[in-house]
Amino acid sequence: MYARLLLFHLPQRVEVLGRLWDAVAPGGQLLVQDYDLRSVSTLPQPDWGRELLRVLTGAFGAAGADVCAGTRLPQLFAQAGIGTPDGTDVACRIEPLATGRIIMESTFRSLLPTALAYGITTQERAAAALASIDRDATRFPDRPVLWPLLIGAWKRKGQA
Repeated sequence: MYARLLLFHLPQRVEVLGRLWDAVAPGGQLLVQDYDLRSVSTLPQPDWGRELLRVLTGAFGAAGADVCAGTRLPQLFAQAGIGTPDGTDVACRIEPLATGRIIMESTFRSLLPTALAYGITTQERAAAALASIDRDATRFPDRPVLWPLLIGAWKRKGQA
């Protein structure tokens, strides 16, 4: 059984993980991958990078997402009665700001209505951040962008 970026979005993480485990056949495996957004950054980290991360984590959190779900996977496995994972892995993507800006801007824009509704940011701050991303992507196209960490945990179910 495989689930990717599922628990991040659900408030009933432990219950869902328990149901996934119940669906695993004896001898089968459960592999779950989820994000930890706290790594999203550029080097050096400009003011707009801090604003971007603040809005992303705030808006996702306001919508009920767990922005640290990936890091919590071992804890969630234990809470769901699965036990300690057999293993974990962390992967991340690094790309230049010239192309990485697309996912950053798209995600920021998609969360903007939630961020505005919850008072996480204002139209003015959001516009300034987007303009700064655009400016820096032109001035510093090779600046590295670190995406969210994609963390996986897996467990094999014993034979019946």
